[in-house]
Amino acid sequence: MAQWGLSSYLVVVRSLQALATLISAILNGFLLVYIETKKLGPSDVMLVLEIMTCVTLVYTAIVLLVQHTGRRSLKNRDSFTFAFVVGDILFTGLTIGLLSIISRSGVPANCGGLTRSDYKSTDAADNPSQGYDTVRFGSGDEKGELDHFCGLEKGYFFITIALIFSYMATVTMGVLRIAGAAFRRKMDERLATANELVRLESKISRTRTSLIRQSSAPSSPSQEGLGSPRSFGSNRPPRRDIMIAQQQQQQQQHQHQQQQSPTQLQHHQQEHIQHAQAVRTSIPVSPLTITTTSTPIDPAREGLLIDHHHHHRHQTSVDSIEGAAEAAMITDGYRGPAEQNHHHQHHQHNALAHSSMISSAPPPYVPGESSRFMTGHTADESNEMRLSDYVKGQTRAQDMKDGGAGL
Repeated sequence: MAQWGLSSYLVVVRSLQALATLISAILNGFLLVYIETKKLGPSDVMLVLEIMTCVTLVYTAIVLLVQHTGRRSLKNRDSFTFAFVVGDILFTGLTIGLLSIISRSGVPANCGGLTRSDYKSTDAADNPSQGYDTVRFGSGDEKGELDHFCGLEKGYFFITIALIFSYMATVTMGVLRIAGAAFRRKMDERLATANELVRLESKISRTRTSLIRQSSAPSSPSQEGLGSPRSFGSNRPPRRDIMIAQQQQQQQQHQHQQQQSPTQLQHHQQEHIQHAQAVRTSIPVSPLTITTTSTPIDPAREGLLIDHHHHHRHQTSVDSIEGAAEAAMITDGYRGPAEQNHHHQHHQHNALAHSSMISSAPPPYVPGESSRFMTGHTADESNEMRLSDYVKGQTRAQDMKDGGAGL
């Protein structure tokens, strides 16, 4: 049963109680006034019934006005409901007392107990009309002139019985109303607790989400240190980044070339010499030429050209290394003298090893002795020996100069 339905039933029952109590009070009151006016000796029972009925009417009116009109808080409403439940129980007992009193008066069988059996000086004389035994209510086999008013008291009797059941109904609905209010209060507390838990969980979830977003988002320059690599790299021009990347790539290529074995370098030098000889021998000689002067290329000169080619490649690698070192100094900062000396010694060692490796490679054998001796040389000194010593000395000096040994 819904709350509004229970309240509606209570209002209806209270209204019926008030109406029934009013009717019973009118019935008993009218009869009491009539008997008193006619001096027919009303008994004290009628006066007690009238007083008790009027009290019941006042109580019912108060309950109807207080409990079912106006707006009150839940706590006050429950208090009033509890008080009215207790009142209904008391008035149920009162109504049962009324019923027992009126039953002892002979109602509903007869109404002989509602008038006195004795007469006072102020009472009317007992001169009944023809066909009646008394001017008052008759009892038993007697027939009184007031018996035709006995129906009013019978109505009062049945109304009292209905009031007893109505009070039982109001007590039951009042208890249900209190129980429903207590249940709703507990449910409200549980819902409030659940809502608080949901609110806390949502707050924790929002906090966790914000922390995850902050941790996954890239740090801004203001949050990072001024000397951090990320902030430094973000302020660096794009063109410088490209140059540094190219220099690093060249440095890696140079390191890869330095890691090659001396045998591979000698083999590479021999391939260059064989290629030059193949080009020289592949030049066609015209049969129409009357006089041909063949000037074969000296092996020492070929070695000089090859050394110059390797020296040019080594110079390019050294320049790329120096550019990478300058870029590294810009990025990582100035290095101490110990680190510079170590880097200088390592580079000088690589240059000396490279020059000695090139100078140790013997020139290839070329058939023919026409160009063995040069003009101005002694007979014991060959062209290959003089040019080889000269080329070796120049190459070693150039490598040491490029490596920084002379600084």
